[in-house]
Amino acid sequence: MTNAEPPLAQPQRATGVDKTALAHVKRFVDLWRVDPEFREQIESDPVRAVKKYDLEVDPDQLRPVWDRNYKDVHSPLMREFMKREQRRINDRRSIRERSEPSNSTMAIWRRRQIARCASELGPEREVEIVHAPVAFELSEGCSVGCWFCGLGGKRPVRHADYGQLQGLWREILQVLREVIGDGVKWGFCYWATDPLDNPNYLEFAADFKNYLGRFPQTTTAIPLRDPARTRDLLERSRARFTYVRFSVLSRGEMRRLMAEFSPEELIDVLLLPLNEGSGLPKSFSGNARTHTVPRGHVLLPPENASTIACVSGFLINLVTRTVRLITPCNADERWPLGYWTLAQATFSSAEDLSTILQQMIREQMAVELDLERIVKFRRDLRLQANDDGTHSLTSRWITHRYNPLTELPLLGEMIDRGESTATDIAFELERRSIPQALTLFALQVMFREGLLREEPDDVNSISDRPDRTIANTVFA
Repeated sequence: MTNAEPPLAQPQRATGVDKTALAHVKRFVDLWRVDPEFREQIESDPVRAVKKYDLEVDPDQLRPVWDRNYKDVHSPLMREFMKREQRRINDRRSIRERSEPSNSTMAIWRRRQIARCASELGPEREVEIVHAPVAFELSEGCSVGCWFCGLGGKRPVRHADYGQLQGLWREILQVLREVIGDGVKWGFCYWATDPLDNPNYLEFAADFKNYLGRFPQTTTAIPLRDPARTRDLLERSRARFTYVRFSVLSRGEMRRLMAEFSPEELIDVLLLPLNEGSGLPKSFSGNARTHTVPRGHVLLPPENASTIACVSGFLINLVTRTVRLITPCNADERWPLGYWTLAQATFSSAEDLSTILQQMIREQMAVELDLERIVKFRRDLRLQANDDGTHSLTSRWITHRYNPLTELPLLGEMIDRGESTATDIAFELERRSIPQALTLFALQVMFREGLLREEPDDVNSISDRPDRTIANTVFA
């Protein structure tokens, strides 16, 4: 694991192009993504449009952005901007690698969830998920109340008080580092909450940096509520390995952002176009599953439900003193928030939390397939018989042509029926002259690749168990 500084951390080092010019290019692109009215103006009179919005750019140099028939990226400025966009994508992939837990059991479990999500969610969606090992909620509830919040954020709001919790917070950070390892610094301090709701967010985040070595990534929908505080956030976030995102909820808000913050101030801020008319589809998860879609917004159809969850690890709320073990999944009636909860507990101290985390890792994060459990394929997978007599597994996005299913058709059929343990399957295939070792190896490989069902039937709760013993998850 390298500690090399990612290119986007210091933009002035990443390019020989003038930073101010690059900032105006970014603002042009942000406007194009957010505002359909701006898109119309650019297409009809580009020179007038950039003047109207005080953009110091030559629209002809940015023609690849707004003219879909124009393919020649001849402008050095445009090329540099595209390089930055690609760096951001590469950085996200790098974060996933850097955030792997040092705890070997958790690392193996996390890799399996990554493999599962690639099949279940589709490669394009899954590549965006960092599978952070931890997220903290510094509030309970969210003041923003977005109708499309994929994690189900709701009012009212209660906040963790930094003055009262400073000591516990620092102890918790130390515990997480001891249990998970250095990868914990790639966690963040919000979930179904807006981080800036908590009046002490910057103090909590400063401790995060001091104890873990990195100021946490921040995504907020209320950067204009207190511009001075937002500037303080941006200043603190100029350090290495730090990223800030603003959720843009309306075109009016975009214009207010442009009036309040210069292009240079927002050069490294990713603006998420969640407003009407942006065209960005919302995930059919969380609040969006129960709300009417407002005019101008696009919602993924139920059959293509996805998730905005990005943690395969622990979700810790400082207000309720709760901890949950979670991992992303496609949102549905059973998991409307787009993630599994495998176990949950309450804690009273950092020492208590440490015990709970280690038990969750030991009891919930299987390293190998339990040979005495019923074996099933994931419920989103379908076993298909091919014309040549072989079998394949198909999700909504991927067809898995797995060799043992080709060579051992009965193996797939027995797993698909979901009535036998791994041991039962091995004995049955041995009766047909297939060595047990081959069958068990094939099952373990399929388990490691996330093809076998691990989805819990019941969420294990240990909050009321004095012995803190976590029952094994029941697999269906």
